Amino acid sequence: MAGEIKWISNIDKAIDIAKREDKNILAFIYANSCPYCKKMEKEIFEDKDGINYLSKKYIFLKLRVDKAQKIFLKTKVTPTIYIFTPNKELLASEIGYQNEEFFYWTVGKADKKLEELKSK
Repeated sequence: MAGEIKWISNIDKAIDIAKREDKNILAFIYANSCPYCKKMEKEIFEDKDGINYLSKKYIFLKLRVDKAQKIFLKTKVTPTIYIFTPNKELLASEIGYQNEEFFYWTVGKADKKLEELKSK
């Protein structure tokens, strides 16, 4: 359904889909008890227009912080956003709560980094 995120909770599956669909991965690291995670989910990830835009470029990976630490070793704070290629090249990351403006600034930073990688 348009405007709704299809979260994936397995990094290998997210990478496979990203490779197949030629997209990058936006990982949202959260904790069940984190009020700022819930706030970001409501403000960012429930915005239909924003999700329609992001869905064209990203596969969405959502990991609880205890599981994320096995992959993203330094992750200790929630929420955290990682944006990376299917080849695991980090494009952008931000720790802590992000309002809509800051979140899309992070997405823009990832887009810029991707353009730099493509031009090499």
